[in-house]
Amino acid sequence: MFKKTRQLILLVGDIIFLYLALLPTCYFGFWGNYNPDILQEHILPFSLLYAIWLIVFYIFGLYELDFNRPGITLWTRIVGCLFFSALIGISFFYLTPIFNITPKTNLAINIAFVGLFLIIWRRAFYYLFSSFYLQRLAFLGENPLARKLAKEIEKQPQLGYKVIKFLDPKKNIISQIKRGRIDVLIISQEMKASSALIHQLYKSLSLRISCKDLSQTYELILNKIPIRFIPQSWFLENLSEGEKKAYDKVKRFI
Repeated sequence: MFKKTRQLILLVGDIIFLYLALLPTCYFGFWGNYNPDILQEHILPFSLLYAIWLIVFYIFGLYELDFNRPGITLWTRIVGCLFFSALIGISFFYLTPIFNITPKTNLAINIAFVGLFLIIWRRAFYYLFSSFYLQRLAFLGENPLARKLAKEIEKQPQLGYKVIKFLDPKKNIISQIKRGRIDVLIISQEMKASSALIHQLYKSLSLRISCKDLSQTYELILNKIPIRFIPQSWFLENLSEGEKKAYDKVKRFI
């Protein structure tokens, strides 16, 4: 839910900046002849185009939080996205001329401003959600999987979590949660076998913390399933299905 909220904020910001980009587009595109009627004439066709562009943004992964930190991967995706969006814009206005406008210069200006605003908004988003409004996260039980997940979370602060500590299961859990002001507690599988720990965790519900399973959180954040949590029978069942030639060909074509 926390992740979906951040993605929604990112989407709403994109919608706002798309329409903000239309203002300088009309102003500079009709330099010296601009009037409010020109903006009104462009709103409907560009609204339809922006709806398509938002789908393109999604396809290019611009709403995947792990890719929305400033870096070469993000910039490459934005450039590719803008190039594809420009092709769609050309097709939209010139191959299906249902509107009274053919914005050659305006389309180029709009693409430039959209690209600029995409970069500015994502830098602001990353700064805002990697510096503020972070949920304080702790692990109950320390193992290689938990340490790996902790490192990945620290690399991706835009996900909205700040790793505080690994709680000591031999000490009072509630007092550790209070001292660390923990919001989210990740529990490893072996910790669930202790009835004493489960009792303490039950008592901690009044603190309104969110308890999450280690393997499920690992899958949610890294989009991978830890091999150690997959039973050997799964491999026997899935690796003995034989070749899927038709499926492989369709997959490759797509």
